[in-house]
Amino acid sequence: MMVYAIMIAGIVDLPGNIAADRNSGMLSKLKSMPVSQFKDFFGRILAFLVFSLIAMIAVLLVGVLFGARFSATGIGLLQSIGYFFLAILASSGIGLILGTLIKSEQGAVYTGIGVALITGFMSGIFTLYSQLIPVLQFFSRIYPMSSSNSSLIYILVGEKMAGYNPLELSHLALTVSLSMILFALGLAIYARYCWRKD
Repeated sequence: MMVYAIMIAGIVDLPGNIAADRNSGMLSKLKSMPVSQFKDFFGRILAFLVFSLIAMIAVLLVGVLFGARFSATGIGLLQSIGYFFLAILASSGIGLILGTLIKSEQGAVYTGIGVALITGFMSGIFTLYSQLIPVLQFFSRIYPMSSSNSSLIYILVGEKMAGYNPLELSHLALTVSLSMILFALGLAIYARYCWRKD
């Protein structure tokens, strides 16, 4: 659920904020001021990180209060932070793409909700990996959000719950690559289409 909290922040809230700023004229005002694309982008991602951190802490506290237990070493905790970072990269990339391409605020939010829910169900974020049909197991292994989720489950709970070993080097390379590609693509689309001079 912590990865899903990141998905909600990145895939739902971020596009809604971008569309709202575009529709209210905020982006046009920023373009006319001595504000760089980088500062705007950094501010959006920083707000997303803060919201994600609050959501993750809330989910963790509720889980621990209701009896969730984890077994991880110091290295395992560092790995977990890395996989959270990959989930943040991927979801912010998807959010930047949706917020840039969908012009209305409601449309961006509803599309983000749809993308988060559909990919969450298809990729096994809401169910066990072993319960997915083979084609969805394949999707679960390549979709950075579910791959990060499975890696966290593997590190904190064990392989039995994860359903496979997502920490193999080839799988790790794929997760890192796809997360970075989504982030870079989202940044490029956002910079090109939200910051173009009309």
